[in-house]
Amino acid sequence: MTREIPKNERVWAKGKVIHVQALERHTDLRALNFHCDWLLRNPNAKEIVFVIEDGFRIFPNMMAPLASLFCFLESVNVKAKIHINHRTFTDCYAHSPIRCVEREKRADPSNVVWEYRSASELELLIDWVVSNLYRKVPSQKNTLLALEYCLSEIMDNVLRHSKDQAGFFMYSLQRGDQRIAVAIADQGIGIKRSFADTSYRPLSASDAITLAMKKGVTSSADGAGNGLWTTTEIITKNTGQLTITSGGGAIYYNKSLGKVDTYDNAPTIDPEWPGTNLDFQLDFQTAVDFAGLWGELPSPINTRAERLENSEDQLVLGIKDQSFGTSTRESGRDVRVLAANLLRTHPTELLLDFTGVTMISSSYADELVAKLYIDDTLENVRNRLNVTGANATIELVIADAIRSRAKP
Repeated sequence: MTREIPKNERVWAKGKVIHVQALERHTDLRALNFHCDWLLRNPNAKEIVFVIEDGFRIFPNMMAPLASLFCFLESVNVKAKIHINHRTFTDCYAHSPIRCVEREKRADPSNVVWEYRSASELELLIDWVVSNLYRKVPSQKNTLLALEYCLSEIMDNVLRHSKDQAGFFMYSLQRGDQRIAVAIADQGIGIKRSFADTSYRPLSASDAITLAMKKGVTSSADGAGNGLWTTTEIITKNTGQLTITSGGGAIYYNKSLGKVDTYDNAPTIDPEWPGTNLDFQLDFQTAVDFAGLWGELPSPINTRAERLENSEDQLVLGIKDQSFGTSTRESGRDVRVLAANLLRTHPTELLLDFTGVTMISSSYADELVAKLYIDDTLENVRNRLNVTGANATIELVIADAIRSRAKP
């Protein structure tokens, strides 16, 4: 049986060389899989050359699957030889993903491909990402908590169901940091094959994806079967942009266009290890109502905020621990965004604890305290925001900053 070569002017092959002008659409990725599969059908294949052309742009939903592809080639002893003429591709580490271990922690974990191989690495990676976003991105109620929940559920599925050794993850911020684009990929057995030992019998790969998205459906005996359903509810009610490809099947959900597209028979690298890719977007300016989405199911617990609670149920933000210095506006902004996100999520009082801090600059006080004090988007903020542990000098600097900012 002959196979039709996908019509794609952005990904093409000549001999054992695959030229990649762009990976920006799912049709590009399907063409890449087709050419790799074609070359791997040669039992003597030892190397595939990838030529990344000039003008190549980076997108998480393409780079995470590409990293998974390179890892698969290595597992079958086929070398991926990459020719590039610019740093854009190199800087995202798709060809050599960053292993999620403590020594690799970085101030900004975005725009690079991460690799995780255990539950501890998964938890470390999610903590790095969400902690960074709490400081960087002003967010509406429960949106960051919803993101943390989605990442935990989806990334854990790789470890529990794919039978692959690793998962690959990448994210980027878009639209002035108001939206996040996330991609998670593996080269495992695929969703359809994960149902092999259950009573479910999906007819196609896309049927299997649709089945996995339903409430109460699971492929493991110890699962509740709500993980993918709950995450799908969050994503589709937020931005409504979700794509799942697995085992040659695909589902594209686009709320703004009001449609769901399904496909089958897409090229895969290996029928036994077709992999699963999931990419979605969340809008930080859209609040998430867990009760409205899930009904009787309990909402996720914000353990990040719980760790900041004192015996009187106040949130205590230790400036000495949370701030990278107290002299610049940049440092003040990081803590202000963190404090504002906490105030939006919890209706309780927030204490800015300056214990152990000897001096702050007027710009730091203005950026952190004064701007919070006049933020009308924070409900009852003037009664809920308080300073504790400050010496007399810091109190004077803060009072002066508030006086300068406060409306008459």
